[in-house]
Amino acid sequence: MRVPASLILGMGSLLPLVGAVPVDFRILDETTKEPIPARTYLSRDGSPVLPEGRYTYKRQQEIHFLAPGEFTLELEPGTYQLQVERGLEYRPHQASLDIREPTTVIIPMRRWIDLAAEGWWSGDTHLHVDPKDMELILRAEDLHFAPTITHHVWDTLLKAPFGEAIAGEVHIDETHAYTANAQEIERIMGGPGSIILFGPGLPLPFSGYQHYPPAIHYTREVHARGGYVEEDKPFWLDTFVNAALGEIDFVEINCNHFFRYGTDTDLARLSGWPQEMGYMGGKGMALWFMNLYYRMLGCGFPLKLTAGSAYGIRPSPAGFNRVYVKMDKFSVKSFWAGLKAGRSFTTNGPVLDLKVNGEHGPGSILSLDPGQKVRVSCKVRSRIELEEVELLVNGRVAHRVSGEGRSEITFELDLDLGESSWIALRAFERAHPAVLFGHTNPIYVLKDGRNVAISEDARRLLERVDRLIDHTEKLEGFKQESHREETLKAYRQAREVYSRIAGERARAP
Repeated sequence: MRVPASLILGMGSLLPLVGAVPVDFRILDETTKEPIPARTYLSRDGSPVLPEGRYTYKRQQEIHFLAPGEFTLELEPGTYQLQVERGLEYRPHQASLDIREPTTVIIPMRRWIDLAAEGWWSGDTHLHVDPKDMELILRAEDLHFAPTITHHVWDTLLKAPFGEAIAGEVHIDETHAYTANAQEIERIMGGPGSIILFGPGLPLPFSGYQHYPPAIHYTREVHARGGYVEEDKPFWLDTFVNAALGEIDFVEINCNHFFRYGTDTDLARLSGWPQEMGYMGGKGMALWFMNLYYRMLGCGFPLKLTAGSAYGIRPSPAGFNRVYVKMDKFSVKSFWAGLKAGRSFTTNGPVLDLKVNGEHGPGSILSLDPGQKVRVSCKVRSRIELEEVELLVNGRVAHRVSGEGRSEITFELDLDLGESSWIALRAFERAHPAVLFGHTNPIYVLKDGRNVAISEDARRLLERVDRLIDHTEKLEGFKQESHREETLKAYRQAREVYSRIAGERARAP
C-alpha cells in the first residue's frame, strides 16, 4: 500500500507533500534476508517526515515512525536523510536518499550481538501504550516482553486511556508476549513518589489523593495477590520507606530520564530527594541513582534492577532502557521469576557478563568460608567504544578498567572479601550527549550465612527517613489527621528497621 508522507516544519503541523513519487522500502535482516519491522527516522532539510496512517511518535526531539519490513511512501523529489534502528542488538543504518523518480530502497540491518541465542531475553517494564500497538512495538524494537500500563493514577485521578485492562498474558508468538493491566500510582507533585504495580486482578481502585494513603496500602494488596512492585526511580521521597518495609521488588536506574539524544536532569520540579553535591550532569545523575541503590543494598534489602523507558509519555523509544533476563526458554512466568531472582542486567548500551567462581551469575547467593577468596570474571561488550568498566563490592569500586578505544573488555581477579558482600558490574560507553550505561544485579557472597549489613549505609538512609518524618509532621494538605498518622506510622516502622541495622536506638514517635 502506498502511503503519503507529511513534512513537519519545525515542530509545527503536518503538511502533505505534493508532486510525490512512490518509493518502496525494504528493511531486511542482513543474515536471514527476511523483512523485519524497525524504528525509522526520515527527514528532509532538517525537518522530520512522517507517513500518514503509520504508527508515529512525537515527544520533544524524539520523532519517528515504526515501519513494517516492507512499505511504500509517496515522497516529493529531493534529498532525504534516513536512519533506521531496531533496539539495542542491531547496528543503526544511515543513508542519504536522492529521490528523483520511483525507486526501491534496500535497508540491510546487521546484528552486532544475539543475546537470545545466549539465553538472555529482553524486556521494558515501563510502557504507556495502547495494547493494540504492542505487537508492532515489540517487533520493531526487538523486545521480547513488556507490560503496558493501562491504568495511571495522577494526583487524585485514575485514568484509563486505552479502555479496560486485559486479563492474563497476550502471546504474539513463542518468543514475544505482553500484558496489558499494569498500573502506575504517580503522586510526584508534593506527594510520596511513584510505584508501578504488576500482577493479577489489576487495576486496584484508587480513592486517595496526593498525600494519602501511603504506598504500602497498594503494595501489600498487590503482593497478597502474587504480584510485583516497581519503583521507577530510586529518588522518590518514600522509596527508602518502601524498601525497608519489604514492599519493593524492582527499582530502575536505567530509567526514563535517559534518552537517545540526552538526559533529563531537571529533578527540582518533582517531589523527590534533591540531587547530592558532586553528582552533576547526565553521568553524574546516573551515578547518583546508583549510589542510592547501593545504600539500600548495603542495608540487606534484596532489591533487583529493572529498566524502563516510559514510552508513550517520555521522549524515548520503547526498550531504549531495557532489562535482559536469563532464561532457559522464554516465557512470561520465567521472565518475572528471573527478574525477581535477579538473574538479569539492565542497559541502554553495553552488554555485561559477571560470574563468581566460574559459574555463578547475577542473583546468585554463595557462602564464604573462612580465608576463602572468590574468583570474579567480567566481560563487557559494546556496539561502540567503551569509556570504563567498574567492578563494585558493597558500593565501592574494587577494580576499574578504562575503555581506551575498545568495544570489548574482559578481566578476572581474586577478591578477599572478609565479610558478607554484594558484587556487581557496571559500564559506561563513550557517548555524548546521551548517557549510555549498563549494570548487573548483584551476586551475594555471605559469611557465616549473615546478610549484608553496612551500618554507614543504614545511617545515611536513617537520616533521610528522619527528615521525611519531620517533613510529614508539618506537611499541609492532609484531609484528616488520621491520614497523617497512618502515613507517619509507616515511616516510623521504616525508621525502626534502619535503626536496627545502624545499631542506633529507635526514636520515640
